[in-house]
Amino acid sequence: MIIEYEKEYFSAYKKLVKELWNDITDETVKEITDEHLSGKEFIFLYERDNEIIGFINTSIRNDYVPGSTVDGVAYIEGIYVCKAYRRNQVAIQLVDHVIRYFKQRGFTEIGSDSEIENEVSYFWHKAIGFKEVERCIHYIRKIGD
Repeated sequence: MIIEYEKEYFSAYKKLVKELWNDITDETVKEITDEHLSGKEFIFLYERDNEIIGFINTSIRNDYVPGSTVDGVAYIEGIYVCKAYRRNQVAIQLVDHVIRYFKQRGFTEIGSDSEIENEVSYFWHKAIGFKEVERCIHYIRKIGD
């Protein structure tokens, strides 16, 4: 069952977020959930047998989104399913849920991204209907001292 994030799920959500982004701080997780509770981000959880086993974080991006043809694009910021429940359509159900959610609110496009070397994510995105629109490697160089 897919449910919207509420404060009572913070511990379970934080545990999964740290499995996906192992270097994330508790403070950053709290900032993400606060953004959801203020209506700036959208978090949905997958609950099975009273256990949170997955989540999807989404937002609305009004800045440049590669490949987008409209202003205001729904965007998947992160998605995660516990290893024991993968390959059971949980992630697809989460994506389908947010697509319906944003479509009902008038959005016509949804974006996502992954690291270039993440081949599992690449093939998964392609398999569920996303098309690759851009590849980019970012660089930085110190210019002082």
